[in-house]
Parts: sequence; C-alpha cells; structure tokens
Amino acid sequence: MMKFCLFIFYFLLISLFFRPGLSFGEQVIEIDQTAPAIIYSQKTDSIEEGKPFEISVQVTDNVKVSRVTLFYRRNGENHFQSVNMINTDHDRYSFLIPGKQIFGATFEHYIVAEDGAGNRTMKGFSATPLVLNIIAAAPGRAPLKPDSGFNTAPIKNRPFLMNSTILFNSTEFFIGEAIFRLSEQGQQIQIPALTYGFEAQYRYRTDKALGLGINLSQTESIEISSVVYQNLSGTLFESLNSFSIYLGQRFLYPKGSLLLAVDYLHTQLSDRNLLNTAGNRITKFPDESESFLGVVLGFDFHYPITDHIRIGVDPRVHFFTSGRFNHLVFPGAIWYEF
Repeated sequence: MMKFCLFIFYFLLISLFFRPGLSFGEQVIEIDQTAPAIIYSQKTDSIEEGKPFEISVQVTDNVKVSRVTLFYRRNGENHFQSVNMINTDHDRYSFLIPGKQIFGATFEHYIVAEDGAGNRTMKGFSATPLVLNIIAAAPGRAPLKPDSGFNTAPIKNRPFLMNSTILFNSTEFFIGEAIFRLSEQGQQIQIPALTYGFEAQYRYRTDKALGLGINLSQTESIEISSVVYQNLSGTLFESLNSFSIYLGQRFLYPKGSLLLAVDYLHTQLSDRNLLNTAGNRITKFPDESESFLGVVLGFDFHYPITDHIRIGVDPRVHFFTSGRFNHLVFPGAIWYEF
C-alpha cells in the first residue's frame, strides 16, 4: 500500500511539474502546442500550359516555422512530388513550378507547414488536393514538352504575383560614400567621394537574379600631395569624377543578396591646380582620364517597408586591373518592386 501511495504521489508531482507554461520556482517550461497558420489565396483556378507558375503562401507561427513543403503532381500521376518552398521574404514562402512540368489537364497540389515542435498544418490533402486546370498555350506560342528544357520567362523579384511582361522587375537606387585608394605622385592616398546610382535587377530564378548597375562618384577639389612640377614645388589640388557600369549575378536570400560582377570604370582627374611655395596657383597641371576593367564583390541587407519598397545597405568593393583606382562603396539603398 505504501509503494502504491508513493507511486501516485510521484505521478502527480511529475504531472504538475511538466504542465505547459507552469512556473515552478525559477523554471518555466513551455510546450508549443500551436500549429503554424497558412494563408493561401489562389488568384486563379487555371494556369497556362508550358508557362512557369509561382505558388506563394504566407505562413506564420507563434514560435518559428521550421519548413513549408509543396506536394504536387500532374494529371494522371499516382504519386506527389515534394519540394521545400523558399522563404523569400519574412513570412512569405514561394516556389516556381517550371513550365516544362505544366502540361496535361490538371495540376494538383497541397501544402504542409511545420514548426520546430512538430506541429503541422495542411492546406489541401493528398486525397483531396487543390486543383488548377491547365489551359492550352496562347496562340502563336508553342507549348513546352516535358523534355524541352528550361523556360526563361521572367518572374517577379518578390513573393507577390508573377508578371512576365516586363524585362526588369526590381530597381535599386543608392547613395552614399566611396573611398578611393589612389596612387598619386608616388604616394598612396585615400579619397572620400560622394557616390550614387541605380541597379536594375531581373530575377530569372527564385534564388538568382541578374543585376545591371550604373555608379557615379565625384569629389570637390581636394588636397592631394606635395609635388614638383616644371621646377616648381608645392601642393596639388584636384577633383575626381568616375563613371562605373557593372553587370553580374546576384544570389538571393530572404533578407539580402551576394553580388559578383564585372565592371567598367572611367575616371577623370580635373581642376588640377598647383599651389606653389610662393602662394601662387598654377593651372597648367594636365587633366587625366583613364579607363579600366575589373570585378565587383558585394552584399546587401534589406528590410521590407511596403509590398513594393525595401530599404537597406549595399556595400561593395571594386577591384581593377591597374589597382590605382580600387575603391570601396558604402551606400544606403532603396529598392522598388514593379
């Protein structure tokens, strides 16, 4: 009888101790019993044969979403294929179905969201999936066959609706400071400059985009170094202006991207005045113009403000063949999504 009473006592004690959310002394044990919530608003009940289609859902959880899985199959198939949807922005998850996989009469799918505690929510089921009707390709446009390779129709550069009628789907405008590392008159100096420009981005895959950017930099007249010119010694003053155009690949992540690009730079050193030791300013010092090829490495971090606008920073480093005009760029940026 004593053993039975002790068993009941310990059972009640353990049950009390592990009650969800119960504070026991200094310890609070929480058990997550809330499943993620899926918001999926189908904008259409039909899709075009051979044309890529993006499925996008909003998933939230009281703690953290672990993964969101899309299950899909074409008409007549017995088994569903599964893919992990990509967290493209905050609580938005998307996946682009390639055009070569959209054929037949219908496209069936369902979505499963899971959190770290194993709680699951489903939108649709394997027995009763969500169904999209597949319609014939538009006149004048041949449908893709299953083995015809990739479809390169443009897609959105954000987790909203796809739009294949525009070439670039995101534009970044930036302004900030550039630091040029310049070799001048045998000295290595650093020149700060105002920099500004824009970059147009074309997202051709869920996680990759092409970027075409133009970057302008300029300084006021600045003191460079002590030089000797035509037997006159003094201090050189000049201004720096540069024009840069780059084309490269962006590797996209939920809150930013990495940039690898090739770059063309044209620079001009002008307003070159020599203030000699007698205090006289001489304006005969020649202007210089040079052009270089190089590479750009960079990354950006951004945060969404509205459905169409993001803000962040986009630091980059520019390396060139001569090394004379290597520079760092530290701009703040704003992105606009079409």
